[in-house]
Amino acid sequence: MTAPTKIIFSSDWHLGLLRQANTTAASRLAWQGRMREQVLSLPSGPHVCAGDVFDKYSNPEHILDLARAPLSKVTRCLAGNHDVVADTSKMGSLELMQYNKSGMAKAGVGESSWNCWGLPAVNVWMVPHHATDKLFQNALDSVERECSQKKNSLLVLHCNYSAPEVRAHDNALNLTAARAEELLDTFDYILIGHEHTSGGHFDGRLRVLGSLFPTDFGNMTSKYYTLFDMETGEMEKVLCWNAGEGLVRMDLAHIGLDAPPVTGATDFIDITGTCSREAAGDVAKMVKVLWAEYPHLLGIRNAVTIEREATGIVSQGTSDDLPSIISRSLKGTDMEGLWGKVLGEMR
Repeated sequence: MTAPTKIIFSSDWHLGLLRQANTTAASRLAWQGRMREQVLSLPSGPHVCAGDVFDKYSNPEHILDLARAPLSKVTRCLAGNHDVVADTSKMGSLELMQYNKSGMAKAGVGESSWNCWGLPAVNVWMVPHHATDKLFQNALDSVERECSQKKNSLLVLHCNYSAPEVRAHDNALNLTAARAEELLDTFDYILIGHEHTSGGHFDGRLRVLGSLFPTDFGNMTSKYYTLFDMETGEMEKVLCWNAGEGLVRMDLAHIGLDAPPVTGATDFIDITGTCSREAAGDVAKMVKVLWAEYPHLLGIRNAVTIEREATGIVSQGTSDDLPSIISRSLKGTDMEGLWGKVLGEMR
């Protein structure tokens, strides 16, 4: 049997994800299922997941059962910020599923930690999520010293990249561009999980892997996994979800209330633009019609901005905006009248 020559790198599976906004009861379950299907569709072979296997650190039994097949495809995985909790008395879903296995890189509470997966042709160094940025930076220093410029070394992290707003006492971790440049003197490539939109820097030697499938309307970009060829030392980015096919953007300024060009490959519709207060109800009705006509859709976002006379654009109306949600929640309760007065003052 021929030994595999390529390592698969993926990240941010977010198994168990359940989005309430911009979905229906059926579509949110279908969206959850697509997150799992994306992992199962990846090729077989040595596989490293760079963190956030689960959407939440603790999950019910049916989500753990759904995760068995995807986790059987992975050889090594990092614990991401969604996979762990800063409580030594608790065990997260990823730790439970990988219990007594050597394939998970996880930092203990208050500790700096890293793991190395040594293969004949390459060493994969893994630094998981840490409780603080300071502990994370200590782990980077330690793994850099340990690697000591060995050839064919890959560094896999779970952190933000070049996010100056992250402070040392935050639990949001950050790799600066300057520190990445230093690490690339030691490592051939750096691969980063955590951010859901993929990207490349330093002529492709630093790669933000991104999620395998959109996790919300904030990251509706094409999705990829990465292959590393152990024989040639080259990286290849492989498309696994095409935003050009899966997302329809509908701007009212261009197409009005006409039906968007939805196909069987469309997963999401994002409706933008502005409308008058009088037309807002028509937009909401259009969303309802779209759900009825295209039940295969996973999400429809109504991000249309409602205009007010004289004061200009002041609010964004959606079929599930916050005031509407509160109104439905308080209907028939003692607070309904008070909330009505608050709404009147707001308007």
